[in-house]
Amino acid sequence: IQELRKTSGLTKDKKIDLCIRTDKELAGMLSKNSDSIKSKVGAKSLTIQENDPKEKYQFDAEDKIKEHEFKLFMDVQ
Repeated sequence: IQELRKTSGLTKDKKIDLCIRTDKELAGMLSKNSDSIKSKVGAKSLTIQENDPKEKYQFDAEDKIKEHEFKLFMDVQ
């Protein structure tokens, strides 16, 4: 998430809306820590889901943690 912020040219004071698309297992792990994630990455909102969002976001990136693939979608506030 921080890498996407950096490559998007965002400064630390910019708040984001963040959506993470991933599998059910990783979504469960992330959901348990959603408040911490929001705080650490400067997110005003965080959505974690198994499908791509219907709305279009300004920035996106794909990555993988061990066997879990995920895609980040981000809008700047």
